[in-house]
Amino acid sequence: MHAKPYVRAALAGTFLLGFASSALALDGKDFVTTLNAAYGRSGGTLDYSRLDTNGDTVILHDTALKLPSGPVPLGEVTFSGVEETDGGGYTVDTTRIPKIDRPVGAKGAVSVEDIQLDGLVVPPQGKGDDKNDDKGKNEGSGLFPSFTSSSTGDVRITRDGKPLVTSSGVKSTIEQAGKGYESSTDVEDLTIYLDNAGDSKLRRAAKAMGYDSVNGEMTMKGSWSPDGGKADLSKLALTLKNVGTLDLSLGFSGYTRDFIEQTRDLQAKAAANPDDKEAQKALGIGMLGLMQQLSFTGAKIRFDDDSLTNKVLSYIGKQQGVSGDQIAQAAKAMLPLALGKLKNPGFEKKVEKAVSTFLDDPKSLTIEADPEKPVSAPLIVGAAMASPQSLPDVLDVDVSANDKD
Repeated sequence: MHAKPYVRAALAGTFLLGFASSALALDGKDFVTTLNAAYGRSGGTLDYSRLDTNGDTVILHDTALKLPSGPVPLGEVTFSGVEETDGGGYTVDTTRIPKIDRPVGAKGAVSVEDIQLDGLVVPPQGKGDDKNDDKGKNEGSGLFPSFTSSSTGDVRITRDGKPLVTSSGVKSTIEQAGKGYESSTDVEDLTIYLDNAGDSKLRRAAKAMGYDSVNGEMTMKGSWSPDGGKADLSKLALTLKNVGTLDLSLGFSGYTRDFIEQTRDLQAKAAANPDDKEAQKALGIGMLGLMQQLSFTGAKIRFDDDSLTNKVLSYIGKQQGVSGDQIAQAAKAMLPLALGKLKNPGFEKKVEKAVSTFLDDPKSLTIEADPEKPVSAPLIVGAAMASPQSLPDVLDVDVSANDKD
């Protein structure tokens, strides 16, 4: 008889615990709704046939990413470590997609295996602006997706079932740097199958130079400061063995949150317009207007040779019955006449000196624009239309050869 109060208390406690667990259970449908609301403005939403929620894991079955260009099948998508934030948003530890297969044109296809996103952040509905919380998490940058890292398994681009480009994987990271963001991407074990690129003059020339396929890697690094709108692609380097390394960099300012929002609005209006021709026209005009907010801060293109140049010279020479060195000397002799069309004597001399030096000893060739102050997009367009020969001076362009990076 005396045990009854304890039994009642235990039953009451069990009921309250069950009620609390039910009340705190993850709402998988709300999570996906919030996810679609947050990123739908960028042009993509998730569609699925069935949703399962198990603890802090949400699984979507028969999933497709709906894009204006058409749906992309994703199969089973698993979100692990899903947690609702105080404001109604969500954080996700890991997102996994087993494989993506997508046709490209009539004969091409792209496949990506073992896709994983870490540290996905889903802002509350109606709050997709950039914010940095106290923990330093990326709350959505506008320029970069709101995850901390991503990786893939094998990547294949094919045509008629034959590989054109393959990679063992792509790895990316996004980190906060003060009030801005820094990102890096590495494409590993990259192979380009030139022999499968179709019967063309370029492919035949590549084969004659010994390039049935080329192997290498690609690296990209960038940064963005939302407050000042300064964006830098500090490195986009493609390195191919026995070919060379092409390294690009680009910087501009004015890429603010407002610019991003206005761009998204233009894209949304274009996607909603049933008249595709009129939509593209309106989008083009709108983007031209937005470009006036941007300013150019600098750019650099550098090629480091790894035997390609001499192979090209020898190939051209063989076609004409002369040596590669003779072709190089002939090209140097023709430079003044060809460069005279630029109508900028100072710049012509820079180019002639650099190209001649490179042809004599192919190591590196660099073109760099480094203006003292940012140059607005309207000023660049105006100079290009009214006085194209002045552009090298407006952008402070220099050309050099065989200098250290």
